[in-house]
Amino acid sequence: MQLANQLHQGAELYSTHLTEAFGWEAYQALHGERATLLFARDAQGWVHVFSPDSQPRPGTGWTLLALIQPRD
Repeated sequence: MQLANQLHQGAELYSTHLTEAFGWEAYQALHGERATLLFARDAQGWVHVFSPDSQPRPGTGWTLLALIQPRD
């Protein structure tokens, strides 16, 4: 229900591939607190689930799936 609520309020699902030119730090700088990371696929193809207990550190070659809140 919370996901549907956020989508209804303008949030969008985005898939982003991290590269050497646009890495994890750049991703955080661009989206900051507006991004709720849901899943990530690492460079070896393993899928990671983000949760309060699991916060993997993405790197080059990872693809992130996140819910991004609109800018105010």
